[in-house]
Amino acid sequence: MVTHSRSRLSRETYYLGEGHTLDNIAVWFSKEKILYGGCLTKGADAENLGYLGDANETDYETTLKRVRKKCPKPKFIIVSHHDWTNLNSLKNSIKLAKRLRMKKTRAMGFPVFNGPGKE
Repeated sequence: MVTHSRSRLSRETYYLGEGHTLDNIAVWFSKEKILYGGCLTKGADAENLGYLGDANETDYETTLKRVRKKCPKPKFIIVSHHDWTNLNSLKNSIKLAKRLRMKKTRAMGFPVFNGPGKE
């Protein structure tokens, strides 16, 4: 985590793992409760995760869950390529990443494990 507070807005920059790319970052404005998820997060109405050529399809869901844990109850979630006024974008992104992980796991011939709590 890197904390920046030179301007009026204090922000925390996190690398929480691979997802859309190997070097995703999330920026959290904790006082304002604004999350910048960039291309890691997709809009609430997105039907897929977009281009996955640079993605870690296995870790995408886990990384998004780390973002959700580090940046609780955002008032705004700024995403790339979609409407950022809908707070369901992180939830939808996790759902899409879970679907991707399950598809990849099945394709590899492994049983699908959703873990305790089945988030």
